[in-house]
Amino acid sequence: MLVSGRRDFLLGVRFAFRSRFRGWYQRPHGRAPSPIFLTLEVTNRCNMACRHCSQHRRPGEETDLPWETVAGVLDDFRDRRPFLQVTGGETLLYPDLSRLLEQAERLGYGMVVQTNGLLLDRWQEALLACRAVKRIAVSLDGDAVAHDALRRRPGSFAEVWRALERLQEEKRRRGRRLPLLQVVTTINAVTVASLPALAEALERLGADFLVLSHLYFGTREQVEKHNARWGGTFPYAPHLEEGELNRVSEEELQASLREVRNRLRTVRYFEPPRRGANVEQRGHRHL
Repeated sequence: MLVSGRRDFLLGVRFAFRSRFRGWYQRPHGRAPSPIFLTLEVTNRCNMACRHCSQHRRPGEETDLPWETVAGVLDDFRDRRPFLQVTGGETLLYPDLSRLLEQAERLGYGMVVQTNGLLLDRWQEALLACRAVKRIAVSLDGDAVAHDALRRRPGSFAEVWRALERLQEEKRRRGRRLPLLQVVTTINAVTVASLPALAEALERLGADFLVLSHLYFGTREQVEKHNARWGGTFPYAPHLEEGELNRVSEEELQASLREVRNRLRTVRYFEPPRRGANVEQRGHRHL
């Protein structure tokens, strides 16, 4: 669990200990430890159609995870209470999100809610009021020019940024540190040059974490093998196959990451590992 500050650290240690040792699953061929994290993809609806995302390319109609299924999962894990990662699609479009927040708080879960931020103003009060929400993870891809180009929605960066400023201001007004603010950005040919500018802006915003991640690519052969076995349940669309967005040189990437590290002071950040690197260097961590 990502923690910051003495109080958050103690909460994190208590949570990790509880999650790791609370119970063991009985498996057909033995026993397995309880999971520490549990991801709930509650919807595939989204209010964007980003160039680097396969969500809107999935065949079939928009669907939501039935509330009965979500409630059943929360009840099944109530004695172990793994940390929940609630995602989509766009999580804030899930029609039963209010019920999920209420149930998670009642059962004593902790969670991170992932969002593209466009509906953050609408949900700000509910997210701040729910004690289960420990972290809000917002996707921002580089600076305004890069973000808007990838999201194919002019002005979306500014719209989300204003919502983040209002969120941080409301937390300060209430004397709250939680939920922590995590910004997630993808590394690709459009964003790589603007990562340092984003890092500097997040310092001014007072964000807690910056997570950098590579895009996921699949060759046509890999996609065909996957869909042959799992296509009926988890179909994978062959987007960005050897496409332009993944053409980032190692030299360009490392130069950008060095500048990111130089500009960050209080924001903790996590980057993809590189060959020969230590697991942790200079206060930053590798995923």
